[in-house]
Amino acid sequence: PLFQSITPTHGFYNQNITIKGEGFASQGNMVKIGYLYASVLYENTTHIIISLPKHVGGTYPIIINVPNKGYADGHQLWFRYDSGISEITPKLGSRYGGQRITISGYGFAPYGNIPSSSSSSNID
Repeated sequence: PLFQSITPTHGFYNQNITIKGEGFASQGNMVKIGYLYASVLYENTTHIIISLPKHVGGTYPIIINVPNKGYADGHQLWFRYDSGISEITPKLGSRYGGQRITISGYGFAPYGNIPSSSSSSNID
């Protein structure tokens, strides 16, 4: 099996991407992005459409395992998980500090300097 391209090359959780190539199986292909498996929504011998799993923002290799054939070869394909802030609430606060804010967005790490829960973070 040979993989040739992905569309789009960047995005975020739950977005669909299309992988083009040849020699894929008509069913049972497994696609891994970084260290997480993606849900395969559609597959045939030349195309695989997947739904992206939750992942921390960054760039990760795409690995395709084709049943009874092994890993797909070809130009190494990478997918970039975007990350960003979509909202900070409240919009205004005290100039003296001590106010709780919520930062909402996507591509946050589950652990790190700012406590995170799902797509929102609370800072005490």
